[in-house]
Amino acid sequence: MGGEVDVEKTRRFQIKPFMIRHTQKFFSVVLVGLVFLGVGCSVQPIPKSADEIKTATDILLLKPNASVSLKQTVLGLDGSIVSLLGGQIADRHITLLEWKAGDRVALSWTMDTKAETQSSIDARNVYDAKYKDSPIGTDIPPKPDQEFETKIHSGSLSSTSLAAASSIFLPALWLDGDTGEKGDNTLIWISTNQYDELISKRKTVLNLGLFDDSIAGALGLSDSVHNFINSLKQDAATVKDRDELLSVTADQDFGTFSLTVNGKQETVRTIEARNWFGRYTILANRDNPLILEVSLSPASKGSWNIFSKQNFLDAFAGYKVAEIVNP
Repeated sequence: MGGEVDVEKTRRFQIKPFMIRHTQKFFSVVLVGLVFLGVGCSVQPIPKSADEIKTATDILLLKPNASVSLKQTVLGLDGSIVSLLGGQIADRHITLLEWKAGDRVALSWTMDTKAETQSSIDARNVYDAKYKDSPIGTDIPPKPDQEFETKIHSGSLSSTSLAAASSIFLPALWLDGDTGEKGDNTLIWISTNQYDELISKRKTVLNLGLFDDSIAGALGLSDSVHNFINSLKQDAATVKDRDELLSVTADQDFGTFSLTVNGKQETVRTIEARNWFGRYTILANRDNPLILEVSLSPASKGSWNIFSKQNFLDAFAGYKVAEIVNP
């Protein structure tokens, strides 16, 4: 009637503070994702010609004391998107102590991680326990702010299998301290044999170590995936069967990838390969077949339920090379 206000209707359609906070966070995530995807950006990198890209790729060789910086990614996005989704921003800096293309590598690495303090975790748990079942109308105070601390990790490892190995050793598996030689592993490169097969046949075997119990344990595979892997071991009775399962297939055409090289933004040519366990972007340089980006699929970690924040982060975690500095 006239100027009367329907109080019940107004109450039903009030936007609660928590709805505003979650809506803001949702649109922040979407906005950051769009920024990283390049949507709405007014500043675009200067396009490179095919010859310029090929030249940048061919000359991207490594030397002893070169450094490689990796960024943690989720769904191929890094930085703020990882933080907004609740992940730890952990950039890893690698120094090549020894490097001989197609033969051997020895490296050291450091990584600073931001982790929530135990007191902060305890405070959140106490808060949740106290207020999670509060009745309607309870005056609930703001949730305590999270507090973080920086932890420094470092280590070293090596490989003498860059010529013919079939397994890679992802940075997520690297342990603190000197862990020595990694046997039949090429670390974050593919072997010369694998490179030649991808170029000539568009297919090669690329083992993430899922059939190695110690590596599978370090990856944090769920029981269901452990059982699945065990069944695959039984079914893959021959080396041929196992290799078929672990095969990656390259796209028909070369791709491109942007990174910083000695302080200058460069675009390089890549081999784009994928299988059931992940997607791999590889520098198209036989003398430096560096895996520039890895995006693991949920299948590689067993994160079938991605509708929790941590499972989502675990399921789609990976890395990408941000910068290379040659002496």
